[in-house]
Amino acid sequence: MVDNSLADSNLMIFKVELPEGEKVKDKKDLFKSTGMQVKTVKNENKAIIATTKTQFQLLKGRIDNYAQSGSGKTYFDYIADFKPYIGSEKNSSALQRTTCAEKVPLTLDVQLMLLPNLDADIYDNVIKKY
Repeated sequence: MVDNSLADSNLMIFKVELPEGEKVKDKKDLFKSTGMQVKTVKNENKAIIATTKTQFQLLKGRIDNYAQSGSGKTYFDYIADFKPYIGSEKNSSALQRTTCAEKVPLTLDVQLMLLPNLDADIYDNVIKKY
């Protein structure tokens, strides 16, 4: 199953990791100034972020510029890594065993866990798909 439930929502979801010792809660202004919205904090230096696809392209341009010329250093000195967020990372081990078994059941009872703090209309659209 491909995790693409937000494909038509105009959102980009990804993970951000800050350097060891830095805290997501202390960088709220940094995230806001670059158009990133913290949706959930995984631990003190890792978070799941949402931004619009347009804002993501601007952010990507800033990152590319920073990588090539060092311009924008104040924004990106505090970010150690950007990574894709794959919702299937949240699959339980029991679900993973079941779906990888030689004989997969015809039906499965699963619980959908959606990313917190999204707009209600986004949740409604995702629920309609399933």
